[in-house]
Amino acid sequence: MLRKNTAILLIFLLQSVLMVAQESRFKDDETIHVWASSGLNMRSKPDAKAEKIATIPYGAKVVVLPNIGVKIPFEVEEFKGFVVKGYWLLVKYENTEGFVFDGFLSRLPAPKPNKQDFSILIYLNNQIGKVGSKIYTYIFDKNTKKRRVAKSTEKYNEKDIVGFAQKYEFDIFFSCGTSPGGGDLVISSTNFSLFESYFLIKTYFIPKIKILTFDEKNKYININGDKCDFNINQINNETIIDGYCQYLERH
Repeated sequence: MLRKNTAILLIFLLQSVLMVAQESRFKDDETIHVWASSGLNMRSKPDAKAEKIATIPYGAKVVVLPNIGVKIPFEVEEFKGFVVKGYWLLVKYENTEGFVFDGFLSRLPAPKPNKQDFSILIYLNNQIGKVGSKIYTYIFDKNTKKRRVAKSTEKYNEKDIVGFAQKYEFDIFFSCGTSPGGGDLVISSTNFSLFESYFLIKTYFIPKIKILTFDEKNKYININGDKCDFNINQINNETIIDGYCQYLERH
């Protein structure tokens, strides 16, 4: 009887340790942003059926409160086959405290669409912030009729610039280049979730999505529509966005 009770106790303790190890990627006292386009429900308890206290609007800021006890996982299907996974998180919005799903929260400011070409650069430059000078600059080589990386000592005209690479806050790397038929870009960060990456591309490049596929095993999303095609891949701790759009405007 003693052995049986000891075994049960050990199993209980192991389960408890595993449950405690599961936690939100956000830390106490962090100020984070709501990325739920229709607003994020705040509830009285960490349960989707609990009383709704408030709906926090898209783009609003919340402060993470000390979350005592076991973190309770939750998930929401964003599109067929793609489930956003996360945890219930105790937060404060203005003067109200309650629980929200952290899968639609981000350390980054919420992206806001606008009608300007390549508006993601406005978001990165104005809301995220550059780190240092450009890593490299693409110029159009009149001899080869192709783009290439300009040498550090090379002189060239602004009109010859057809792309660049830049580092931004939150460990964001951004690279873009244009050609007569369109343009391509790469965005990567150790701070992006798959959902954040998908939402950025949906907001700035493909508002009318035609094809969406998700490979859960390989953590891969393909987004296609409006003459644009993007792949999102999560490799270890880094999320990489790689895409191409036809007839992308030069900047």
